[in-house]
Amino acid sequence: MQKIKLKKLFYNNQWKKPLGAKFYKHYTYNGTEVELPICNKEDIKKCVNSSKIGAKKFKAFSNIKKSKILKKISSIIKKEANTLALKESVELGKNFFNAKKEMLACADLWKHASKEVKKKKNKIINKKNVKLIEYMDPVGIVCLIIPWNFPMIVLSERLPYILAAGNSVIIKPSENGSLSINYFIDKIQNKGFPVGTINLITGNVETGKNLIKDKDINMISFTGSTKSGKEIYKESAKSLKRLSLELGGKNPMAIFHDANLNKAVDDILFSFVHNAGQCCVSGSRLYIHSKIYINFMKKLKYKLDKIKSYQSTTTLNQYLKIKKIVSSGIKKKIPVLYKRKKLFDDQNRVVYPIIFKKNKNSSILDDEIFGPVLTIETFNKTKNLINLMNNTNYGLSALIWTKNKKKALNLAKEINFGRIWINGNISQNYPELSIGGFKESGLNRETGVSGIKTYSEIKSLIVN
Repeated sequence: MQKIKLKKLFYNNQWKKPLGAKFYKHYTYNGTEVELPICNKEDIKKCVNSSKIGAKKFKAFSNIKKSKILKKISSIIKKEANTLALKESVELGKNFFNAKKEMLACADLWKHASKEVKKKKNKIINKKNVKLIEYMDPVGIVCLIIPWNFPMIVLSERLPYILAAGNSVIIKPSENGSLSINYFIDKIQNKGFPVGTINLITGNVETGKNLIKDKDINMISFTGSTKSGKEIYKESAKSLKRLSLELGGKNPMAIFHDANLNKAVDDILFSFVHNAGQCCVSGSRLYIHSKIYINFMKKLKYKLDKIKSYQSTTTLNQYLKIKKIVSSGIKKKIPVLYKRKKLFDDQNRVVYPIIFKKNKNSSILDDEIFGPVLTIETFNKTKNLINLMNNTNYGLSALIWTKNKKKALNLAKEINFGRIWINGNISQNYPELSIGGFKESGLNRETGVSGIKTYSEIKSLIVN
């Protein structure tokens, strides 16, 4: 059995041995053992002190200087894309070519941030006998907590904008997805940041909780479950820490009778099975116009049967969670519209796609499952569809298919979701657009024009 050991944390621009004596182990889909240090409160304090130094020095950097560093890192990611992709493929079970595309998307995000920071200017309004000035100050020290499903993507949707705003950062990757970020930090060492600007700490849930409680950390940026997000919200309220949260989703997909069915089938398949369904924005509720239901389902089942291989679930706990929910749904006799003879592959941690028909017994499927599990309902009227799509505590993403773009845009205005694809799929992501969720899917926005603002404090001056 292969073993991979991460032995150090990063602060004061150096790799250091942790003071904590405990280690966390997890096993990948193919049995590789990954071990990393569980950093304690003393390790956290070392990183915080380093960040204080970095925050003071980096605040003085000009936007042009920041832009050059961010652009340089974009080039490094492109150059190291194969190795970064391999790291995530080995640890997370990703298809290498999909992971490579993700790394190139990461490079685009850093490049975009490098352009945005050059546009950052003070707002000045001249009035009679008074000048009004508004500008953005860095928040200070940002704690960036990364999930295991897309470590480098999530990091790159946040970190370049955190830095563009002039902050220092303590990065805490998931204990189940650290290899790519660890390698990335090593490659950007000594690339122009002042000592203490970027810090990396490893550990488990307790490490994360101790970070959130630290009084010297000014902001928490977290991507993960709504349950964890609420706990962070509650703890952060004690000192009114700034927050950016991207949380769970129960994302609807709607297909009208006039849609291009062949394209819609391909888009829907990708949007609910990609990355083993482990995407925050994965579609998990499908609404089909009753006129096309039979024809559409034939096409969908045909395409599902053609898929030869499926990605492994990243963690054992997640695999067991999905397996329990699916098994419970079958036990409760929720109608199954599609499944394979084999539902699960315990050895390779594969959950095969399953489609349930939404009914009165299917409430166990109402929360985020984070796997290739889909529910289907039919609709006739758009008004009814709006109610169905909005009938959730979440509001992260939605997808719509129709040839009538006016109808699609009108529907998009009526539904409460932060990111909406029309006649497309969840692979389409653009750094220029802000991302984030409504309701229990989160707070604040990342990337786009919002990226730098999210990690800034607005300061207003009245000059007489």
